Formats: sequence, structure tokens, C-alpha cells
Amino acid sequence: VDVAPPGPVNMYGGKSTVDDKDTYGMRDGVVIVYSGSSDEGAATFNMRGGSITNAKSTSPDFSSTVNMSVVLVLNDKNSATNGCSCDFNMTGGEITGNQRRAVYVGAKISGTATATATLTGGTISGNVDIKNGEGNGVYADAYSKLILSDSIKFGANDDIYLYNSSSKVLLLNTLTAEAPVAKIRVPSYSTSTQVLDLADGATTTIGDECGKFA
Repeated sequence: VDVAPPGPVNMYGGKSTVDDKDTYGMRDGVVIVYSGSSDEGAATFNMRGGSITNAKSTSPDFSSTVNMSVVLVLNDKNSATNGCSCDFNMTGGEITGNQRRAVYVGAKISGTATATATLTGGTISGNVDIKNGEGNGVYADAYSKLILSDSIKFGANDDIYLYNSSSKVLLLNTLTAEAPVAKIRVPSYSTSTQVLDLADGATTTIGDECGKFA
């Protein structure tokens, strides 16, 4: 499913099971939220319920980039001021049992051309990135925004991978799922490594939420 401006695509229920014969045509994503050909506007995928499952890796001879995911949120605009946004909002449902990472979020260049994944409910579990081995749950690439809040829950092996120091988990409201909500990984740790920050309009604190991560 390709999601481009204008207008959102909404998933409220049902089960999307990806057949093996379909997977090989899905080079980068089952759902691709991308900037398209428009200079401005929003490409938005709202997942309110239902499930996406059984997506496999692409054919063995395909040398994958880190993008390959179930939900790919990629703003590939070269202009930092074009104002186009690519957004994935998950408030319910599940992304589970896929042989590729659940979510990739990233932008080509810093600026107003944004890529954001806001996860406030539902479950991400049982996904395995068999090509790259990083970020089974979410891969937050450069210039991305990853916002977590409320009842979102990740499986024990569905880690969040932060590509570099500009990639952080942004906290909005109190996380209510049973701890640990998620495991966070980075390329390397040091005494100055920061993986959590507050989203705009946050109603919680880093101190209140940091103990809920592994």
C-alpha cells in the first residue's frame, strides 16, 4: 500500500496477512508512507486496529537497505523547506509475526520535511529483521521523530534501534503498558548517550518514564 499526499489512509480493523507470493514485490515496505511527488502536504497512515502479519523478507538475492520494513515512513525530499510530512500514527491493533522489522522512520535531510512515527497504543511483537538484525520493532534513522505514549507495547525482542545521536525516543504522556515497554539499542554507548527526550506538549517527565525501558 502506497500512502502519499494528499489525505490519510486509515486502518480500523481486519487482518492483513501477507502471502509469500506477494512479499517479493514489496521491496521496502508493506505500507509505504512517503513524500511522493508533492512539494507540500502530508502523507499519513493511521492504524487504529486490526493486524499486519506474515510479511517475509524479500528474495534472498536482494541486497536490502535498512529501509525494509512492514511500515516504512520515509521522507526522501531533497529540500529541507518543502513542508512535506510523512506520518504513521498507531493507536491500536498489532504488527506481529513478520520476518522484517515492524517500522522504519527516517528523512533524507534535516528541516521541515519530516518523518514521524507516533505510537500510542497497540502491540508490536514477534517481528524479526532477518536481513539487518537491528531494530526489530522500530529503526529510527536520521532526522526522524519517534514518539511513544500511553499503552503502546513492544515484545521482548522487538527492540527500538536509534541510528545516531539525533535519533531519540520522545515521550508524550505516561506509558501505561507493563514494563519493560520496550528495549532501546544504539550503535554504541558512552556516558553522554541520551536516548530519551520529551515531545512537544509532554505531560510526563523523563524521570517518571525511564525505568519503563530495558
